[in-house]
Parts: sequence; C-alpha cells; structure tokens
Amino acid sequence: EDDFARMHGRIAGGGLAIIAMGKLGGREVTSGSDLDLIFVYGAPSPRELSDGPKPLAAGQYYARLSQRLISALSAPTAEGQLYTVDMRLRPSGTAGPIAVSFVSFRSYQIDQAWTWEQMALSRARVIAGPVALAAAIEKVIRDVLTRERDGDALVCDVAEMREKMAREHPAAALWEIKHRRGGL
Repeated sequence: EDDFARMHGRIAGGGLAIIAMGKLGGREVTSGSDLDLIFVYGAPSPRELSDGPKPLAAGQYYARLSQRLISALSAPTAEGQLYTVDMRLRPSGTAGPIAVSFVSFRSYQIDQAWTWEQMALSRARVIAGPVALAAAIEKVIRDVLTRERDGDALVCDVAEMREKMAREHPAAALWEIKHRRGGL
C-alpha cells in the first residue's frame, strides 16, 4: 500500500478493507486452499481523487490497489504460486468490480444477494482495514445474517442450491468431502 501511495498518493478519509470468506474466513486454511477475498473501500465521495503525482478517482484507486495486492499474494515462487486468490464471492461475482464501495457492498448484500451468497457471509471475517470501515462491514454482515426470513423460501433456495452443486460438481472420489452429500 505504501509503494502504491508513492505513485498515486492516498485518498483523504478513505480506506480499503479485506473480507476473508470460505476457509480463510472460517480459519480452516489448508495447504491446498485458495484465498476467497472481497475488497471493500470507503471514501468520502466516489469522485474523490488521490493526492499523489498520478491521482486516481476512488473507484479506480482501490481497484488498482486491490489488483496489486492480488498480484503480490499470487506471485510465483521457486516452490510454485504463493496463493490462488478467488474473487468470485464478491458482489456481482466475476462481472463485478474487484473493489466495491461500502455503499455498494451494503446495498448488494441487503437488497440483491442470493441466499447462497448470504449463507457464505456466515464465514466472512474482516482481516484488514480501517477500524471504522471494518466495524461497518461487520454490522452489515450481522444484520444480513440475523434478519427475519421466509422459512419456506429458504428451504427451497437451499434445496435448489444443493441440487445444482450435485449436478455441476459430482464427487469423483470418496474423500472429496466438499462435494459429497453431507460433506462440507
């Protein structure tokens, strides 16, 4: 982040938070695990420019900073790739921006996220970022996970999700517990 700031400066009052999802969020990382991450930024205004020699607008600034972090985490080493970073759990999936504003994150999770995306939040954990932004993100996660739900609709959504997983990811071996019935 400091290296990035030498070229693009910083955004006054802004910050980037990293949400760990999946096994990283649940503190269950193994040697074969990928890192499921969501990048959420806070900025006074989307039009706010950074103060460096090559200023960027907030959205572009945090997208490029996030890409730089992904590159560092997935750097090739003599032993192979450091980590595989998976960004598919971010709002709007692979079609969405790499870093989303807090306002967009909150709006998406409350108004648009599918049941399976909300279920994934049960393993979400903010692992880096400004304290105030992290607290605001954690409040959104808590609010989404604890709100009233239509039980019948929830059961149908979960059944559909499990059927789709069984169709698209059949377990080829006994030890593939992630995709076996009753597995992870």
